[in-house]
Amino acid sequence: RKQGIPVTHSIGILWLDFIVYQSVMTLFVLFLILMRFSYYYTNYSQFFLIVIFGFMISSGIIFFLWLLASSPRFYTWITTTGISIGAKIHLVKDKEKTLENLERQLQMFSKEIVVLKTHRKMIAMLAVEDLLRLILYYSVPYWCALVLHIPIGPEKLLDVIALSSFVAMVNAFLPMPGSSGGTEATFILMFSTIFDRADAASIMILWRLVTFYQVLIIGGAVFLYAKSQKDIPIVPEEITPRTYSTEAMKEESK
Repeated sequence: RKQGIPVTHSIGILWLDFIVYQSVMTLFVLFLILMRFSYYYTNYSQFFLIVIFGFMISSGIIFFLWLLASSPRFYTWITTTGISIGAKIHLVKDKEKTLENLERQLQMFSKEIVVLKTHRKMIAMLAVEDLLRLILYYSVPYWCALVLHIPIGPEKLLDVIALSSFVAMVNAFLPMPGSSGGTEATFILMFSTIFDRADAASIMILWRLVTFYQVLIIGGAVFLYAKSQKDIPIVPEEITPRTYSTEAMKEESK
């Protein structure tokens, strides 16, 4: 609302960003695993199986999300079944009203998915952007080591990127907010294979400050600033995008 964007459109944007990001991350980690599978399995066997398991779960989630995005009927079936179950166990008070609201949201959501499907170039650009972001993010420990004057050569950059991605995969199993505690321990455990434990701990502290606490502080400041701003009125004529593909809409409604 602060940007004058309808909620249903915002949901579509967030949905696209999440699916593309998770897809790129999963494929990137798969590339890292396949490229040096025997090396990682031999040298990091104590946690590599956990990484593989996390990768399989992440891949399954991505497949499920793509299925939801490509099949509104499946999405409708999942959500309506959930409402029916919720009504039976008394989590949903008014089933009919909830279903009516859901139907309206699904109609708008389906239109958003069609709009997103017709912008393949935009999705490709977003995927490239996410790939670059992941490479930079996963390479942060390497730059932290250089800043701390810890000896490390450029030949270790790929291993650092791989280990960082493995930390992210393992974090999927950590239920704590921000994966606090578990992330630090996992990082030190994995990076102790290429640094000594003291150096790995030093890198972890700086890495955590850069990738988590800095983002938390800046994000909080931006959120508070945005919250203080007035809502931009939504122009009714602009609620329906003009980029719908008639053929795609017909195909989607079949």
